[in-house]
Amino acid sequence: MEDMNKHVKEYIEYYCRLNTSPEYALLLKGSWGCGKTYLVEETIEKLEREDYKFLLVSLYGISSIDDIETKFFQILNPVLSSKPIVLAGKLAKGLLKGTLRVDIDGDDKTDGNLKAGIPDINLNDYLTDTSNCILVFDDIERCHIELKQLLGYINYFVEKSGYKAILIADETKLVSKETEQDEKPNQYFQAKEKLIGKTLEVKSDAKVVYEHIVTDVIEDPELVEHFKSHQNHFIKIYNESGYDNLRSLRKALIESGRIWSLLDPEIKKKDELLLHLFTLLIVLSMEIFSGFIKPEEFNKLIGRAIVSRGLTPNADKRAPNNSRYSNIEKKYSISLLSTVLDIPTWTKLFETGHISKESLNSKLRTTSYFLQENTPNWMKLWRYWELEDADFKKALEDFKNEYDSHSFIIPGEINHAAGIMLKLSKLDLISVPVSDVVINHKKYIGDIAARGNIKVELRNKFDQLETDSHRSLQFHCYDTDEFKELKQYLDDKFDQATDKLLKTEAKRILTTLKTSTLQAAEDLNHSNDKYTPFARLPVLKHLQSKELTRCYLDLSNADKRNFISTLVRRYELLTSTPKLLEEKTVIKIFRKRLTTIYPDLENAPSKLQVEQAITQLEEVLDNFERLK
Repeated sequence: MEDMNKHVKEYIEYYCRLNTSPEYALLLKGSWGCGKTYLVEETIEKLEREDYKFLLVSLYGISSIDDIETKFFQILNPVLSSKPIVLAGKLAKGLLKGTLRVDIDGDDKTDGNLKAGIPDINLNDYLTDTSNCILVFDDIERCHIELKQLLGYINYFVEKSGYKAILIADETKLVSKETEQDEKPNQYFQAKEKLIGKTLEVKSDAKVVYEHIVTDVIEDPELVEHFKSHQNHFIKIYNESGYDNLRSLRKALIESGRIWSLLDPEIKKKDELLLHLFTLLIVLSMEIFSGFIKPEEFNKLIGRAIVSRGLTPNADKRAPNNSRYSNIEKKYSISLLSTVLDIPTWTKLFETGHISKESLNSKLRTTSYFLQENTPNWMKLWRYWELEDADFKKALEDFKNEYDSHSFIIPGEINHAAGIMLKLSKLDLISVPVSDVVINHKKYIGDIAARGNIKVELRNKFDQLETDSHRSLQFHCYDTDEFKELKQYLDDKFDQATDKLLKTEAKRILTTLKTSTLQAAEDLNHSNDKYTPFARLPVLKHLQSKELTRCYLDLSNADKRNFISTLVRRYELLTSTPKLLEEKTVIKIFRKRLTTIYPDLENAPSKLQVEQAITQLEEVLDNFERLK
């Protein structure tokens, strides 16, 4: 494999091996992340075996000469610490004052003296052989010291002390920095001419460093093997990005390790799925880290891909606001139509870094890589663009038969059916106009609602109504007016079906209350041990306050306390359970009834319980009023 930076490495070796002081420094230039530092470190590792010494200092964020000399001392300190060292005063205090005296040989005489200055550190005092010592200054363009002062400081080591020095920088940023610091034009080049004797440009060479990056940042042997076996593919994708930033590739590979650690064994065996997933990760990472796109724009990028592939009719492909997304889509050899994970998941992954193991594996199992004969037809059609023509025709025919027989009764599947038909209609893949899809689907929803066939899964109620996906797949056309209209119509019917179920459950809870207030408490309040949908649903609004009052008065005194405590706890967090505000009326009338009968009750412990209940329920009603 040809190394396009071979001549750079060879010249560094030649420069470092010079027997006499060259009295000039070497500049390695190249764009951020192109691999400059890696190339130098690789060469250093080779030369160190020949007893050459290197002091490599990153100037990233450095704002003073003192900071540089502190870095020098920190590098040298491990060597010095193995010998008798006598410090004049405490080390921290000496560093803060800018003065540090070091006794290297233990003879009570000061051998080294560090003071604030340019330069005040005498490296000869620390190194027995300075002829083989090379100074390396990295991240020159990220240093906050005035450029002229910094280069003059380095020049002192090179010209006056005879050291060899290698500077690593993005020279284009140095020129920009000169302008920002209001220095005279060409002042950088004047200083460079005095200090730099040779400038070498480092090219981003992914072929050479790819394997090193993979083995450096990925720990799992299986994942390392995956990236090695597909090396040519991933290098091609990296080169297609056009950013020449190996740091971005490195960060993407680090993230791949985290994703890999969350995958189930079954999914890790799907090599093509992994290749697709990690390819998209690298593509999106390269675009994000370049600053060319933001995570919240992923939906526009995918939308642009659909337009450019001609899958959305009557779209203006020349729209100027789409040009940026179009340029991204065109330069890669992969399709951005199939995103493996839905767009909200990708967005969240890059914005917050959060993704749960359960959700990730669930979403990946819905991809075409897991499609089988028993895969639902609506799920096959959801990925219509991946189907062969014959498979699409068969899935569509079976889907129509299921639709005509009202087979879809789960709200999420009903919404998917709507989204799929709207999408296929817009793409002219079915002959039904969009307007007719809306009419027909409303009739479908009305028919199954009238028959009481809408499946009400209380534990999923909030997920179904508050998200735009089901089974980890985003609804097609979810942001169109037609889909929103159909979804709202289904939501209304779903609420009606839920209310009907809640009426039945309210009677059951009242019966339970008569026999076990503890069980009723489990039904009505959230528990870490048991999921209770009624903790968030207004089931008590369906109770008659008269029946509730009679039931309460028949309870033992202990159960009276337990039941009122259950109600108090139920309404403690109304801000997170706003639907419970619908129970206000029944609680208000319940308290009013207790207040009315209280004076006529016999003086007994039970009357005290009722009195306490009236007070506590008043506090509950105050909570209702505050959130009115």
